[in-house]
Amino acid sequence: MKSLLKLLTNIRFWLIVGFVLGTFLLIVVGYLFDWSQGIQILSIVILFFILLLIFMFLSLRSARSTKHIEQSISPSPASFLAPDRKLEIEQFRHKMISEIQSLK
Repeated sequence: MKSLLKLLTNIRFWLIVGFVLGTFLLIVVGYLFDWSQGIQILSIVILFFILLLIFMFLSLRSARSTKHIEQSISPSPASFLAPDRKLEIEQFRHKMISEIQSLK
């Protein structure tokens, strides 16, 4: 059940479903309006490139977000902190980095 819910909340899943439905719609509309096969294929190729562009944008956005998170937890000049707080922050930092690496 959790995997189904995770799948249904994934934007990439819905983009692929939209691409398949859009391709089907282009074929049906092309048949109804007597479009040539060349125009139908060109329309599907354009739709595919739009899908690729959206996937590239999503990947770029997630990479940028990951980089921002990594920079925010990078070691800062914290010489004013107590040693026990430094240890706690360092453990949290290592935990966050390992979690980010597992997501990649």
